[in-house]
Amino acid sequence: MRDAQGPPPHDFNNILQVIMGNLEIARFKLQLAERGDSASASPEGVVKTIETAQRASRSAGQLVQRMLVFSRMQRLEPASLDVNALISDMQDMIARTLGETIDVKASLAPALWPVFADRNQLESALLNLVVNARDAMPDGGSLTIETANVELADPSAEDVAPGQYAMINVSTPGAAYRKS
Repeated sequence: MRDAQGPPPHDFNNILQVIMGNLEIARFKLQLAERGDSASASPEGVVKTIETAQRASRSAGQLVQRMLVFSRMQRLEPASLDVNALISDMQDMIARTLGETIDVKASLAPALWPVFADRNQLESALLNLVVNARDAMPDGGSLTIETANVELADPSAEDVAPGQYAMINVSTPGAAYRKS
């Protein structure tokens, strides 16, 4: 998650890019339909891009809520979450955020243990990982989001207690990471 600095401004800009990109696609598809190119501009395709923009708009609202949490104006709302469902709900937005040059696949463990977390915080963390992965693959590639049940017997890192955890792994096989 975030350190004491709070959510960075690029989080909001990433969401705005998804919204603007999908609205631009919808406008382009409508222009094609006006020109009579109905094969390229189906009503379902336009509706899908608008729905993606709407979901991203909701994510922007959630980011504002996280900013309020950070500024201590609103409380976190942890609850029992199905991580696989959360990832499935975000797949279309993730694919559009990554663009056409990056292939996205999900490998979701059956019977994944529920987690107790704030949904908005978890969505933001996943979106940040995905955007960082995209930035590491300027020429395209593939991204895998994997979930699994893991049990830590010994403390593996500072602040991680032994116990049962649901793991989310975002990997980019073969990606060459750039230094910024």
